[in-house]
Amino acid sequence: MDGIITGSEILVKGEEAKPYGYVAAGKDIAEAVKGNRNITVSEGFDMALIPVSDGIGGYAGKVNAVGKISGDLII
Repeated sequence: MDGIITGSEILVKGEEAKPYGYVAAGKDIAEAVKGNRNITVSEGFDMALIPVSDGIGGYAGKVNAVGKISGDLII
């Protein structure tokens, strides 16, 4: 999804586009590896939480959707 959002942003805004989510984190990490920037502790923490929050959100969505479907089928 982050790739689609970033790609759409590039199509609309061109050079002024900014990356989102995993794409932004990957860009920042690549720049840090090249030595062009430093990643702060806060930025690193935020990057580490991206997959955690995605997992929690996906799990919550699954539980809600499956619970509702299962409940409807039982009734």
